[in-house]
Amino acid sequence: MSRIIFVNHCYAPSTQATAQLLGDLAEGLVAQGRSVLVVTARSEPTAAPHETRTGVTVIRLVPAAPVAPAWARIGGWRRFHRATEAWLNQNLLPGDIVVTMSDPPLLAPAVSRACRRHGVRLIHWIQDIYPELLDAAGVGAIAQPLVALLRPARDRAWRGADACVTLGRTMAALVARRGVSPERIHISANWSPAATEAPSPESVAAIRYEWGVGDHLTAVYSGNLGRVHDLAPCLDVAAHVGPAAGVRFVFVGHGAQRRPLEEMATRRGLSHVSFHDPQPRARLPAALAAADVHWVTLRPGCEDLVYPSKLYGIAAAGRPVIAIAPCGSELAAEISTHKLGVCRDRGDTAALATQLQQWRDDPSTLRELAQNASRYDAANGGSLRALREWTQLLSQLEPMNALPRPV
Repeated sequence: MSRIIFVNHCYAPSTQATAQLLGDLAEGLVAQGRSVLVVTARSEPTAAPHETRTGVTVIRLVPAAPVAPAWARIGGWRRFHRATEAWLNQNLLPGDIVVTMSDPPLLAPAVSRACRRHGVRLIHWIQDIYPELLDAAGVGAIAQPLVALLRPARDRAWRGADACVTLGRTMAALVARRGVSPERIHISANWSPAATEAPSPESVAAIRYEWGVGDHLTAVYSGNLGRVHDLAPCLDVAAHVGPAAGVRFVFVGHGAQRRPLEEMATRRGLSHVSFHDPQPRARLPAALAAADVHWVTLRPGCEDLVYPSKLYGIAAAGRPVIAIAPCGSELAAEISTHKLGVCRDRGDTAALATQLQQWRDDPSTLRELAQNASRYDAANGGSLRALREWTQLLSQLEPMNALPRPV
């Protein structure tokens, strides 16, 4: 069997979502007897440049890009791009299959050049679609010129790949519009990262105690507080509800929006809103279960470019969703079809406030939605379903089975 080389900016022990997903998939392939390498960055200064974790060979090339300031982060991404391309040029072997993710942004061209030079198979596992996200997320006036400048190289990398794997139908349609042949586009949904065991009632109670929410109905946003997430309307909902209504709002995570959100909550006197640092992976199931309902948000214009995969972790915890997203999005359709909660446009904050108060007064409705979430999680199939899909795709790309390389 071919050696599988994954490329992603983060990997264990990082708790970032793509690191956890990649860990599940890589370890599952190792369990099948495959040789798996992960080329990544050093998320911690003390991280070993070369180690084996649960059978996966991990190569850490350069320090991970800092979160801020923006210029340093972009510089860190570029260093990782260059280091990755150099490593691949020195280490690729005939028959290898390279899988590159989309962290850091615009990694695809660098990896594509090395793979084409050595004649090895390449899969783009597309979690986010850059550079378009820069513009859709409102990252300054320079975003549109950057899209025009950078997109052609990204498109060439996609078209030259043996396969592009997307998370849903709308992302797949965008990839097709950029010129990728339909037979090379595959859809494989993300999943809830594998947990070692179900959280105990005591561990769930301990986290609620840390959050200081008591017995109040608690609406939690857990994850990256980044620009693609439409989070300010959550504070508008909190303002509609008010501190005395028996509802608490909790944000768990880091990201570009955290400090502005904290400052906004303070200015508006939202004493029933609190902010907390991310939980380690071992405590994540308990933290997800500690919520009564979870926020999922998506900024308008981003619905074709990213899919909020936190939905799968929420479903695995058996919790309903309260979503702020464009009503025509794939996310909204998924929530409606499977009766996972409610989804409203960003302007419907009063209606969302009313919904939370209704759930507070009638917990039986929340219990029904929670049962729907658990059924949805079971139908998703988790990491085992994803492993089957990836095993089939990788088998198709083995040297004896592969389609002719794209031209």
